[in-house]
Amino acid sequence: MTNNVMNKDFRYMTDSESIRSRKLKRLQKDIGRIVDENEEIGEEFYDLLWETICAFQNVPFYSKGSEYTYSVHDDEMELNGLNKVFCRNAVNYFAGKALFLRQHQSHVDRPERLGTIGAAYIYPLFEKLGICSETTSAEPVFIGCRATV
Repeated sequence: MTNNVMNKDFRYMTDSESIRSRKLKRLQKDIGRIVDENEEIGEEFYDLLWETICAFQNVPFYSKGSEYTYSVHDDEMELNGLNKVFCRNAVNYFAGKALFLRQHQSHVDRPERLGTIGAAYIYPLFEKLGICSETTSAEPVFIGCRATV
C-alpha cells in the first residue's frame, strides 16, 4: 500500500511521484549552480543524474511524434519498444555536453544542438530534468558549422 502526500495544488501524489519531485528539485538546483557559477561537473552530479533517471523510468516522453518510455537495468537505459539502449557513460556524456553548451551559449533548445546520434530520445528527458531548455538567446548559435567570407 502506498502512502499519499498532498502537495500545494491539493492533489494527491503517490510516493514515486514525490520521490521524483524531490530528486528533480535537487538535480535542478545542482544544474543551476553549475551553470551560474561556471563550475566543473563532478561525480556527485552524475550520480544524482542517474538516480533521477532511474526515478523517471516508465514515465512517458515524446520524441518524433511518438510516445516512449524507458527502463533502467544496471548501467543501461533501454528505450522500450525502440530497440535503443544508452549506457550510463553515454547519458553522462550527453549531459556534460548540454551543460557545457548552456554555460557557454546559454541554451540548448533542440536535440540537434547535442550533435549526437540518439539525441532526439535523450533530449525530451533532459528537457524535463532542466538540463536542456527552450530558452533562446538573441543571437543564433551555429554548432559544427564554419562560416566563410
